[in-house]
Amino acid sequence: MRMKIHAEAERVSVGLTTQACAALVMRCFFAALFPVVMMATFLFPMVLHAADGWHDDWNTALKAAREDSSRPILIKYEAAWCGPCQLLTEEMQQDDVKEVLQGYHLLRIDVDHPPAGAEVDSVTSLPTMRVITAGDEILQQAVGLAQDQQLINWLEQGASAYQQIVQRRQFAKRLSSGVLDAEQTELLLEMLQDRSSSQRSAATELLVQHPHLVAGQVVELLSSDKVRSRIAALDVLQRWPAPLDGIDPWQRETITAERVETLKSWSDSIASDDLAAEVDSKLVAEASSEALAEADLEIDRLLQRGPVREGLVDGLAVIGPELLPQVTTRLDNEVADVARERLTAVRYRLVASPTLLIRLPEVTDKLASLDASARRLAAQALSEQAQKDDVPLLEALFAHDDPLVRELALRGMQLSGGGEATELVRFLKDPDKNVRAAVLKLWLDAPRSYLSKTISEHALEESDPGLLVYYVRLLKEIGATKFEVQETLAQLAENDDWQVRAEVAEAIAHFTDNQSRPGASDATLHSGLRDAARQLLTDSDSFVLSKIVPAIIQADQEGSFDQLLLIAWRNPQIRDTVLPSLNAKFHDEDNVKFLTERFESDDSDARSFSLQAMSRLKVAEHEQYIGRALQDKDTEVQLAGVRALSAWLDNYHSKLSVLPKPLSRAVVADPFSNGFDVEFESEVMTFDNEEPSSGGVFRMIGDFLSGGGSDDSAVEVEAVEMEAVEMETVEVEADAIGAYEAELENATEAEPDEAPAAEKASTDITPTDITPTDITPIEDIPIEIGGDPFGGDDGGPISADVVESERVADASAVASEMAEQVDAYEAWLVNWRTSPSDVLPWLEGVKPIIERLKDSEDSAIKAHATLAAVRMGIEVESDVIAQSVSTLSASEGRLQAVYPWLPKDDRRELLMFVAETKNVDDYLVGLFEIANKFDQETIQADAWQALDRVNPQYIEHGYYLRSSMMELLTGESYFHSSSEKQAAALASSLEESVSTLDSQFARMMAVSLMGDIDATRVESLVDDAYDNTELDDATRRDWARMALGGKDSSEATELAIGWLSDETFQSIALDFIADGHGGISATEIGLLEVPNANASYYSSAKIITAEINPTVEPEMIKPLLDHGDPEIVAKATFVLIAMGQDVDITPLEKMFRSKGVDQYLRGWTNMYILAIAMRNQDADVAQLREIYEKVKGDEYRSKEFYWRIRIMTGPQALMLRKQIRDEVGMDNLI
Repeated sequence: MRMKIHAEAERVSVGLTTQACAALVMRCFFAALFPVVMMATFLFPMVLHAADGWHDDWNTALKAAREDSSRPILIKYEAAWCGPCQLLTEEMQQDDVKEVLQGYHLLRIDVDHPPAGAEVDSVTSLPTMRVITAGDEILQQAVGLAQDQQLINWLEQGASAYQQIVQRRQFAKRLSSGVLDAEQTELLLEMLQDRSSSQRSAATELLVQHPHLVAGQVVELLSSDKVRSRIAALDVLQRWPAPLDGIDPWQRETITAERVETLKSWSDSIASDDLAAEVDSKLVAEASSEALAEADLEIDRLLQRGPVREGLVDGLAVIGPELLPQVTTRLDNEVADVARERLTAVRYRLVASPTLLIRLPEVTDKLASLDASARRLAAQALSEQAQKDDVPLLEALFAHDDPLVRELALRGMQLSGGGEATELVRFLKDPDKNVRAAVLKLWLDAPRSYLSKTISEHALEESDPGLLVYYVRLLKEIGATKFEVQETLAQLAENDDWQVRAEVAEAIAHFTDNQSRPGASDATLHSGLRDAARQLLTDSDSFVLSKIVPAIIQADQEGSFDQLLLIAWRNPQIRDTVLPSLNAKFHDEDNVKFLTERFESDDSDARSFSLQAMSRLKVAEHEQYIGRALQDKDTEVQLAGVRALSAWLDNYHSKLSVLPKPLSRAVVADPFSNGFDVEFESEVMTFDNEEPSSGGVFRMIGDFLSGGGSDDSAVEVEAVEMEAVEMETVEVEADAIGAYEAELENATEAEPDEAPAAEKASTDITPTDITPTDITPIEDIPIEIGGDPFGGDDGGPISADVVESERVADASAVASEMAEQVDAYEAWLVNWRTSPSDVLPWLEGVKPIIERLKDSEDSAIKAHATLAAVRMGIEVESDVIAQSVSTLSASEGRLQAVYPWLPKDDRRELLMFVAETKNVDDYLVGLFEIANKFDQETIQADAWQALDRVNPQYIEHGYYLRSSMMELLTGESYFHSSSEKQAAALASSLEESVSTLDSQFARMMAVSLMGDIDATRVESLVDDAYDNTELDDATRRDWARMALGGKDSSEATELAIGWLSDETFQSIALDFIADGHGGISATEIGLLEVPNANASYYSSAKIITAEINPTVEPEMIKPLLDHGDPEIVAKATFVLIAMGQDVDITPLEKMFRSKGVDQYLRGWTNMYILAIAMRNQDADVAQLREIYEKVKGDEYRSKEFYWRIRIMTGPQALMLRKQIRDEVGMDNLI
């Protein structure tokens, strides 16, 4: 809003005389000089103004006022072009004025650029000053320039008015006890004559409750000379009722001495303390039918157009709660916004406590406001000052359709002691579904298992499908250990709404999945819920079926197997989910007959489905059906045949006794599924040309999914026990994080309700029960060898040399054994590739078909046939193999699946070829993994040679490639060695790699790995590589990142500060200053991990923000705001915002907009989110919502986003945080 100050135009008569011309020249000169003088005059006091404790941000000022409620807020509305505003600023610099200003929280608002949350539309002239409370209640206002003693008097008057409010609030807290003393009575009688109708109304309601104490004083007030006092007294006397015949407060003459004497006699008769309770209860009369009828007419007047008559709402409130049904009915039938706003104000006024009107006089009007900002501010003020007698109003607010108002109402109830879970149960019967939904959403954040019976009962009474979905989710979170939970879900499985049935199906799947986990509870599904699960298998909705099938598979319900086969046939859209579950348990005559009939039909889809299903069952002569499918005229059936052939061959290969030992758990790709992998442990002995005697891959898939097969070894049992211990540890950690979150939420978040103490009693040992003295450090426990373990010779402690020598000897023996296995496998492979049909005669007629199909015009058939040809020993060039794999999906085309079928030289050729392709990022990791099992003697050298060929521009994310290299070198993705000699040997090898490799990318890979193995060597490896001007700038910047990562924090910061003036490294320096190692954590080329000499770990449930090293000063950064590169300007902007500097965020926003939202919240997206959070301005929340919409489907990113904005405190920010908690769940956020 731009306001202009109009000045009367001055007429200037210009003559032709020299004097007139001179005068004109002088006037022009001063006219030109005036803006300069004014600017110099006004800018100086503005600088002082900003330094004298004035806030520029609305939310910051309100927060300060809430933290220190002893002072009101003084708002000064101004504008840069307003001369009187600047004069007022100067006036406020006077010592005597500054002394008075110390009694205020100070806020200045530029009406041309108002801060978020500030309302300026009502400001029509400048300057304007207002004194307000933290609840945004205006106490007084002054328009225009005030000076000298006039300004001081006005400020003192505002401070005095606020102190009166503070006293009344304290007074209201004492009144909530329900007892009146003489001092309180006197103050209430004063309030009865207040100019504010809400204060008079509050006093009336409080005095009416104690007629035996105050009747005489109210009668005396009726004789007052002031009309307002007489009317107030009459309002009280009418509520008792008193003998008031003939008395009209508007006509003083009707209040005669005789009538006053009658009233005094009446008041004396009820003044006995002995009869106080009886008198008070009898005299406080309910509203009469006449009063209610008159109130109905008053409501009609209330809803008329135009301003509301002062005191009308308060007058209606005096009638009492008997008016509430009328108001509620009118509200239900009203559609006009303004009318609904007025009726809502009456409704809130009727349930508000009179003490609330003393504490927050205008709160009910603001709670009913159509202005969301005003409404939320009022709700926040109420929640912060809530008392027990405010619960009825808070309950009414709990039905509001504004989620933030509901959250604040709940917070107020909890603060006042009325928000316990057991008390909230009654809201589940509320006619407003918004209220019921609010309770369920609250409990979803922190499920109350002790309320399972109550929740179950209400779930069966609920009719709204949307709310039933919430009930089912809540019951799922409570868990299957509660019988009533299972019983309720079984009944809800029959609901007419598909969404409800789908949620029940998902809950059953959740329960069965948990049952299969080590360390899970021993709760099992009772017969009712198992029957419900089987019944859901007949559901007509495919989405419901897709949810229940995993539950049936996991539960291994044999009675449902036949249904699964039919479901797969009738629902193609979920076939890939169902088919992997089929196994030999399905193998009966009826199922086999069903499938063979499908294969013999004219329907190509039926033949394709039949072949896929046969692959899952132990069907005799399956090979015959594969051969027939390969010759089918329909391409869909041909494709199914080729895929079945590859699966059969991979199964055969995985059972060979000559496989190298590391392949004893071989990963086999299922060509019929979307990325479903099966692991096989059993080894099949093959003699001469016999086929494996095992049931094959198809039976093994079934056993794997259904939990069948033989028991595993004691080693696997131990692994299960260890996993259970790990799960317990994770649960303890989760509890600790939950406690941390509860403490962190504090006053800005609603805390989950706790179960009653008796329900929570536990004898479990918690981390706090264990003291350091209870634990013996592992290094203090001697390790002994030798002697009889059952009490023979005493052994001595193991020496390091002995341990190392034994380790070397063991490694040598293992290497020798592996070499023998590799030789045996290579011999088998040569024999296989020479003539596969000599090994498996049924392949004799298949080979020419595959030769033909690998030249098919159908790209999918051609690709699958090419990969099948590799398996059958047919020569295929490396580029053709890679091309075939790239044609298929990631789950179907996997290089590592065909890699073992190639001779050793071809395997190396494929590895080198892939390293130079654009798909290197997708393929090289998988090849490294499988090559490490077949070519252990040569793979490390081959891997470095492959990396030397890689074009880093093709690497999308080097993290996976780096992890794979680490596993090649150390045997694990993350290096954790207790052997110093092993670490030293690896470090030396990497040092040699850095010096011998040609590719900068490969050298950086070695340095990156060194960061994990021996970070102390990184700095010497990097040296001054970033100063090598023969390298391109991007590579130099990456070496600069490596250099910073290898130094400690202080040295790295010093280096970064020095680079602020270097054009090449300015951007890197700002990245490091802004986020430490996090800003330089990956290289620009290839995204390799940069070593971190200052690595630390923290809980993910932690506020994420930026912290700038204190050695960096704003003056070092500010010159970069004028840089020609917009990226440098944007980064400098972020750093200065993080340092608390008041700078324009626009450069950072422009850069963020130009790049778009990064789904992983990296780079500019991260900086923009953090900058907005640190500014803490509600107006920016719209941009945050835009970002959240792009990531909210990703639970992990939503969690990261939540903790980035967690420091924001404005109403819009609170609402966004509430939305995230509702959609993601508080448990998932911590």
